[in-house]
Amino acid sequence: MTPPHNVGPGGPGRKYAARLVVALIAGGLWLAAPGHPAAALDRNGQYVPLGLGEATCATWSAARQQGQDIDLRAWLDGYLTAYNRFVYPGTDVAAGRDMADLLAWLDDTCGAQPDLPFSAAVDRLVIVLHHGQ
Repeated sequence: MTPPHNVGPGGPGRKYAARLVVALIAGGLWLAAPGHPAAALDRNGQYVPLGLGEATCATWSAARQQGQDIDLRAWLDGYLTAYNRFVYPGTDVAAGRDMADLLAWLDDTCGAQPDLPFSAAVDRLVIVLHHGQ
């Protein structure tokens, strides 16, 4: 969209410029808002996982062995959805990958590090997916 050139008093360009200023201010306020995804991490890249994200990998492994992992898998799905929505430049960070493979990756990671927070294991999975490893 090309802005009108007439920005004198009352001209169409002045209205365009005013709308542009309002949009820039609103955008700046949105970016600075505490709920914006970029504001979700602290300066060390840390965040507070909620719900089942607070569980450990030992919890994941036990739930998988008992066939009681539906809630943790739902948390994983929500995490992947949020990542796709707010971070990933494409549409699906796990596109072309089978969910069974993702779960097996988590099984291996959590089996090797039972004290690792489940959210940290999922973070690592997403990094692997994002970088296509």
